[in-house]
Amino acid sequence: MALTAEEVPAATRILHTHGDVGPVLKYPPENDPSPSWRPTSVTFSNTQKCTLRCKYCYADGGRLDDAVIATEVLDAAIDLIIENAMELGADPGINFLGEGEATADWATFTHAIQKFKARCVEAGLQPHVSLSTNGIFPQNRVEYIAENVDHITFSLDGIGASHDQNRITPNGRGSFDLVVKTMKAFDDINKEYGIRCTATVEAARELPEFINWIGQNLSCKDVHVEPVFDNSNMAKTAEYVDEPAAALFVKMFRRARQVAASYGVDLYFSSADLKFKTSFCGVTDASNMVVTSKGLVTSCNEVLRKDDKRASKFQYGSWNGESQRFDVDGDTVRFLSTVNVTNIPKCQDCFAKYNCAGDCYAKTDAQYGDIFAPNYTSRCDVTRELTRDNLLLEMLKSANDTKAQQQSQAT
Repeated sequence: MALTAEEVPAATRILHTHGDVGPVLKYPPENDPSPSWRPTSVTFSNTQKCTLRCKYCYADGGRLDDAVIATEVLDAAIDLIIENAMELGADPGINFLGEGEATADWATFTHAIQKFKARCVEAGLQPHVSLSTNGIFPQNRVEYIAENVDHITFSLDGIGASHDQNRITPNGRGSFDLVVKTMKAFDDINKEYGIRCTATVEAARELPEFINWIGQNLSCKDVHVEPVFDNSNMAKTAEYVDEPAAALFVKMFRRARQVAASYGVDLYFSSADLKFKTSFCGVTDASNMVVTSKGLVTSCNEVLRKDDKRASKFQYGSWNGESQRFDVDGDTVRFLSTVNVTNIPKCQDCFAKYNCAGDCYAKTDAQYGDIFAPNYTSRCDVTRELTRDNLLLEMLKSANDTKAQQQSQAT
């Protein structure tokens, strides 16, 4: 999609405020989906317990039956990825994300980490642990998390009232001050972390101010922003929430990006990545192994209940207590191997096809009942606009690098 003459000046104003945005563009490799299933990482949704009651939550965190994953399931999943990693020569990883707050069941959280690291030592592998957290946990757990988790992402949805509107404690109070207190505890010990912001209409409007607040008050240099998605037709308890219009989100993201650049903060939207890809996420080929508190195996961290309308498409296995192994449905894995941008009609003529790779498949299915629906979503408009910005940024950076090299050679 070409820029119009009117768009060039506005794009240029964005370009000069930002630094590196990614690698030089290359044509994507031929798509060759494989039905093999040999995961070297696992995401644990270890509990339905949650220290918050977020109104838009896709997983009904803290409002179901507080299920906790069985230790035998944790151990078996870890053994599986270690075996695969040894055979494939890869370093394994475990992630915590899903139905509730992983640290809310401290016993399974710490057991998984210790088991995983011990097995990596035995196998001579380099472990990697990541945690997505709401930040509501006792301060005496900060040191353990800092020492044992490599990558931490906190959920923070704006300044004060914007965050507190939806991310509330079980007693109905806002959680902003509590989360900030936890993040500052990590700042005090120089532990890096990222922020994930789910932007409501209100949060989108104040995004530049939010980034400015982060720059002034926190050490965080990595902020991931996504417009909120209405999950009220999928989750059991999620309340309806207005999604910000694409034009509003793009406008405020662009302004926020300029603020972010002044603080050395990287502002990121998932579908405008300049890395070429044919798959948006690990759903394709069932390369994501997400194990839920009840032993279900799913390719998507948003499709976690057996009675989810999308379960038959995204969930491909479960723990078998009798055989003490994971039963994997080969037909579902083979179906998931077809879930990539080359098979999604709406993407075929889009210039951002190999950047967004069809966007979130679970959200498309939630909205239209079909992963391969030909319909555009509001996120498509956001993706095209922000990908265009990123392409221009990369072009300007390349031009500046070339100019600097020529000047250096001339002297």
